[in-house]
Amino acid sequence: MIQEITYNDWELLLEWRNHPSVRTASISTSVINVEEHKAYIKHLVDREDRIQYFYVVDSIKVGYIRADYNKDGTELSYVINPDQQGKGYGKRMMSEYLKTISGDYYLHIKESNIASIKLAEYNGFTLDSKDGNILKFKNKVMSDLEIIDAVEEARKGNNTNWMDLVRLAFEVAPEKARPIFAKINDGDGNISQLLDQLAKNG
Repeated sequence: MIQEITYNDWELLLEWRNHPSVRTASISTSVINVEEHKAYIKHLVDREDRIQYFYVVDSIKVGYIRADYNKDGTELSYVINPDQQGKGYGKRMMSEYLKTISGDYYLHIKESNIASIKLAEYNGFTLDSKDGNILKFKNKVMSDLEIIDAVEEARKGNNTNWMDLVRLAFEVAPEKARPIFAKINDGDGNISQLLDQLAKNG
């Protein structure tokens, strides 16, 4: 479950952020002091270009994910509760979060952070660029309707390719092509009957 973070969560977030395992994996490895962190969280809850969520499993806050909206898309970053690391929660958290959104997303990951690289690749991110030891992974997340539109566009192009293949078959070997296309037509008839049955099911 994804749960939005509030100011009252500052202490837990600071504890996670300053844990050695988290700082090692983070791009910024400095220790954050209490007052600096409180100011950050207070500013966070008022911002419209940055949203941060907990990932909750069986009432346990196992991690958080942050979305920073900007002109290049949305940068995602995340932390897993140090007590819950190594259990696959990072992959699951990112996967569940991506199901709720659409758009252009990217991650900045240290080259040495193998776990985060695997998380990115598992969730459909691909390597876009490298700056020193920092890798940038990108992912275009599409909504259901956007996927349907993309399939429709692809099918339009494939229909043209299909008809070109039909023309070629009948130009080169028409007598061999006819029985093959008769079988295709029969198959299409069976598909039509199955779709009709599916439409009437229930």
